[in-house]
Amino acid sequence: MLKLLKWVSLLILALAIVIGVIGLIGQRDNTLAQSILSVSSTSKTQACWYDICPSQITLEQSIEKLSTFATSHNANFLKTPTFDYLIYAACIIFQSHKWRICTEASSDAKPQLAISLYLSDSGLRLGDLIALLGEPTDVLMCLDVYERSLLPNHVTNILLVFLGYSNGLQISAYTPVNIDTIPIARDLWALSPTMQIIEVDYGVAHPDMRKFIGDPNTLWHGFDVGRQTQNICGSGN
Repeated sequence: MLKLLKWVSLLILALAIVIGVIGLIGQRDNTLAQSILSVSSTSKTQACWYDICPSQITLEQSIEKLSTFATSHNANFLKTPTFDYLIYAACIIFQSHKWRICTEASSDAKPQLAISLYLSDSGLRLGDLIALLGEPTDVLMCLDVYERSLLPNHVTNILLVFLGYSNGLQISAYTPVNIDTIPIARDLWALSPTMQIIEVDYGVAHPDMRKFIGDPNTLWHGFDVGRQTQNICGSGN
């Protein structure tokens, strides 16, 4: 009897340790997400990256703030750099990571400021960001079969998802899949909290994100399997 109680006690202790470790990992990921995105990302009206708010400052002011941030965080500041064939107004690159944060203005008739965070090697998962930011309004999913230089090892064939928030935030995340055409099995077409983060974009808030996207059938229904229409990215069908 004493031997059985001893084994039960050891089992309970082991379970407590496992639960504690899982809790610490979750806390670490939430802390990392908050330190990268900042709590100002959670604003209901306009998401800001720290104090850079797309609808409230000029491009020149955003460049100045980005430079100040780089100096205080020991990051490299680059003026008008080119990455992946895109020219940005300015970017900062953290020396200890491959993360980069860039500011730019759209080329529309009425240019709008945007901030882009490229985080494909951050280790952040979609669930980490949803826990911090809350639920998005919209979701679009597609199968991407093209090589992406932003992703580790230039991975191809990914299930790509875009999440939109009415405060101007957009998240892109992915899961590698060993498939290059559709339709695919329903259980593989899954919106999962373990999807890896590629990018977080801050744009001008759009109160009606569905109207902005142009697709009324993109409502967020939580993490789910097989709900979204299957498309090849960029094909429109």
